[in-house]
Amino acid sequence: MPETYSSPCPSAKLFDAAVPFNRIDADLILRSNDSVDFRVHRAILEMSSSFFAEGLDALDKRNIGMTLPEDGCLPICYFYADSHTINLVLRHVYPFPTPDVQDIGNAFDVLQVAREYDFRLVTTAMKKTVLRLAEESPLKVYARASLRRCEGEMRVAARLSLRYPILDAYTPELEKLSAGTYHRLLSYHRLCGRVAAAVIDDLRWATILYDAGCDTPSWSSCQLCPKFALGSVRGSDVELRATSWFHTLLLTIKQALRARPCGSTVYASELSEPSLGEAMTCLVCRATALPDWKRFVALLRDEVNHVISEVSYIPFELPALSADQSVSSSQVQLEIP
Repeated sequence: MPETYSSPCPSAKLFDAAVPFNRIDADLILRSNDSVDFRVHRAILEMSSSFFAEGLDALDKRNIGMTLPEDGCLPICYFYADSHTINLVLRHVYPFPTPDVQDIGNAFDVLQVAREYDFRLVTTAMKKTVLRLAEESPLKVYARASLRRCEGEMRVAARLSLRYPILDAYTPELEKLSAGTYHRLLSYHRLCGRVAAAVIDDLRWATILYDAGCDTPSWSSCQLCPKFALGSVRGSDVELRATSWFHTLLLTIKQALRARPCGSTVYASELSEPSLGEAMTCLVCRATALPDWKRFVALLRDEVNHVISEVSYIPFELPALSADQSVSSSQVQLEIP
């Protein structure tokens, strides 16, 4: 078992980090803002971070306050992060099992430190973690990203929020969010709802189903079911007509897309089951209604995702920080013995 270390530097307010960040063969100390010392190896940090790759002399030039530690101490680099966050960052850098970060706050803490000190692999890992958490709780991640001034993560969370009815969603983080920031999310959601619903009004993307060599869909070819005119396809002479069950299904999906404007919405079984159940009562439609619908819904999903991807984001840019709020991209202090 490797030897561990207890600091000889007298201080009643300093604490040594737990194993494995208290090894005696370390050559640098990272000190957290809650006074925990992490004894680390510069070679590992230099390979993981371009910030530390500059070396101690370069780090020294970046700093404002320099002090000399007592005899027996290593160079000390002050991190503007708490010990829990530094521990998570280092466990992504050192050859240990990567921690599974489940808390959104912890994920943003680690992401902020990783970006500030240019731990690129940690940044990539945390962006994936934030994406995973945003898939589960997009509104919460949107709010946290706004409060942390992470515009990229705000945009990702805004896009993922389209999977849910935004007006019914709530998270306690909204209490800290500005009205303007929340309003921009609502505006984006509403705009996407309009363009997604408009896909049902212009079915030019669906004319591939009527191309030569393809069987005409049952909702168009059936002579037993009542028919409704869907209108002409814009830019062509194709006149679309559909059975009553298919017409009802389109209207149902259109309404759902206004509330949840994303491709996955069209696969919701509660939307299609009533109309497909009606199709099963028709002697003609029952034979091919389900496979015809699967072909149609795959095209519909792709078209919805396409038009949503072309929506210009409502500006999510955050106001500039005031002079007394400004944050340096390299806030660090270093003690050289």
